[in-house]
Amino acid sequence: MNYNNIKNFSRARFGMFLHWGLYSVPAGRWKGERMDYIGEWIQSRFRIPNTEYAALAEQFNPTRFDADEWVKSAKAAGMTYLVFTAKHHDGFAMYHSRVSPYNIVDATPFGRDVLRELAHACERYGMKLGIYYSHCLDWHEADGADPGPDSPKNFGMSWGNDWDYPDWSGKNFSRYFENKALPQVEELLTDYGPVFLMWFDCPLGISEAQGKKLRKLVKSLQPDCLINGRIGHGMGDFGSLGDNQSPAGKSRIPLESAHTLNHTWGYKKDDHNWSNAGHLIDGLLSCNEKDVNYLLNIGPRPDGRLPEASLDILGEVAEWRNRNGVRIEGTGPNPFPQAFPWGYCTLSGSTLQFFVKEHRKEIEISGLRNEVKACNLPFERNGTLLRIALPAERGDDLPLVVKVKTTGKPEIDRTLTLQDGVLILSPASGEIVHGNAAATASGETILGAAAEVLTEKPECSLNDGGALTQWNHPGDGVSWDIRIPEAGSYEFQVVTENRCHSAPWTGGRRVRLEFAGQRLECELREDEKLTSRCYARAISKIGTLTLSGSASGILRLSNLSTNKTEAANMNLTTVRIQQQTRRTK
Repeated sequence: MNYNNIKNFSRARFGMFLHWGLYSVPAGRWKGERMDYIGEWIQSRFRIPNTEYAALAEQFNPTRFDADEWVKSAKAAGMTYLVFTAKHHDGFAMYHSRVSPYNIVDATPFGRDVLRELAHACERYGMKLGIYYSHCLDWHEADGADPGPDSPKNFGMSWGNDWDYPDWSGKNFSRYFENKALPQVEELLTDYGPVFLMWFDCPLGISEAQGKKLRKLVKSLQPDCLINGRIGHGMGDFGSLGDNQSPAGKSRIPLESAHTLNHTWGYKKDDHNWSNAGHLIDGLLSCNEKDVNYLLNIGPRPDGRLPEASLDILGEVAEWRNRNGVRIEGTGPNPFPQAFPWGYCTLSGSTLQFFVKEHRKEIEISGLRNEVKACNLPFERNGTLLRIALPAERGDDLPLVVKVKTTGKPEIDRTLTLQDGVLILSPASGEIVHGNAAATASGETILGAAAEVLTEKPECSLNDGGALTQWNHPGDGVSWDIRIPEAGSYEFQVVTENRCHSAPWTGGRRVRLEFAGQRLECELREDEKLTSRCYARAISKIGTLTLSGSASGILRLSNLSTNKTEAANMNLTTVRIQQQTRRTK
């Protein structure tokens, strides 16, 4: 692995994902019936025979496609790389493939190689090109990956094509892999110039040996090309979180989080559940401050245009970024050991960029040791405490940008203590505690949204996104060495997230929290539902501790029991300590 390339990946920060294919033609409807799932899965949802689905190519004529406009829209919003679906699970190639005539040049009246045009546009505007390729699932091929009739379904749908090819015993994945997948990957890495990354998906049916062979092929053709984790078997250069999954804490590995602007990846004419610029910026900053790239998806229309709503949102982001001089590319994560309750922080050289979501009079920042050379708003210092006054009027609801330039690289006190009356702790900032492994509780064995296998591990651990998973033995948990600087009452909250895509939040876990000689115990309940569409998160209020003075020491959160099978699927993402008697900012 070339670590300079990994560094370049981490510096990229913000990318555009483009899901475009024949599935954009029916746009979520088939024979008068509306689809209730993501648009690119329409062939599997309605079990459309290949002969009928392939006929969509005759209608695919995206004459309004303009590669330059796509790339310029992405670049204006601050994106630095683009990932395009060269082949999705339907098996249709969105480039001129010599391996199979089932492609946009040979099978459609449009007859143009859109990937080639995008590659040239990326080169013109300084955008890195990434290529998505479904290396296992291929519904057009009899030997495409199919885990079989006994495998868990994907929301009731078959992973493989068992409607055209029902004889599972006769399928030979190796034949597809050798005769189509590998040759097409070779085409993509030979004919389209420098490729920043290969984005594989749903590693079903692929063996470790086949994964190694695919990785070797990529690196032999383009040594600098990076590979995402969904290649399978730990062969990736960087990790991919689940679809629309946000990280819990600072990443320990190069990591990317892919999100949609509405409720689909491929275009659906009936999906008007558009996000907004504020939500997009919130997701971007939440990822970037945790050292995670944010990959935002848009599903182009069948005529080649990007949906107007998505362009409007990107335009708002571009205007906010330009108006505030926000740096995205090349920024570092939040250098403070804890998050801020009112927003986010990233680092650009010796300048701290703070993004304030809440409307308030001022913010306090604890732990900055350097002298402040400049700040775009009035401030005052008291030791390592920085207090910044905020304007009464903001003009919009997008994050207020506060820039603090220090003398030299910011030097930060690493003590885990309150920021503006709140201490937000992620499992990644603490120490994992292993309990009694003999008393086992296990979660379900399922396939995740990206066909990843979720099974029980022998002990609790951090997942790629910094959450504590498999903390199901009695005594499993996390400890933190913290400092609470003054007397008062403090409320303790726990945030948990279902590790299973689209599954509901589930209670049934009993926990214990210990600090400063005091103890709280309760069963986790959904006291406040958080907005997390694909991975259900909720706040559970553990209780309140009263301190007679300042306190330093170990805070420990432990699992006591899980009395429901589903409760074992709940990952720990955050512990939040809120000072109850504090003047309002």
